[in-house]
Amino acid sequence: MIETVRNWILCIIGTALICSAVTALTPEGTSKKAVRTVCGFASVIAVLAIAVDFNYADYSSYLSLYRVEADETISDALQKSSQKTRFIIEEECEAYILDKANNLGGGLDTVSVTAAWSEQGVWYPARVELTGDMASEAREQLAEEIIFELGIPKEKQIWSTDNET
Repeated sequence: MIETVRNWILCIIGTALICSAVTALTPEGTSKKAVRTVCGFASVIAVLAIAVDFNYADYSSYLSLYRVEADETISDALQKSSQKTRFIIEEECEAYILDKANNLGGGLDTVSVTAAWSEQGVWYPARVELTGDMASEAREQLAEEIIFELGIPKEKQIWSTDNET
């Protein structure tokens, strides 16, 4: 299929080059008008020539194959985009929690947020694992911030200290 289109384009280019050369070499007057008319017809024939040798069955199968490949490419791109979105949400939530912990006096070593896919078709922070030694008051305040700002309930907040591992 692509070979047919390539040959067609080469035919058009060749016709255009020959017509340009013949027109440039023809002296002014009625002979030049006749050459231009013949070149115009040759150009039209070159453009329409694809219809003579065109294999419509091959073209149809080529389009079907192209559509399948396009659908696969789109699906793959959407999946990669979704994974990047998930990664960004998890990373931003982790940075937010670490920042809040530092504002409350620190003591938090690691934060790991896990995002989940909602029924509405978006990623949301669903679970968090926190490691470090924080004062109980600061820890409680941070847990409330996580609930209020990120919507992660207390039962999905897994707290541990460095000694527990």
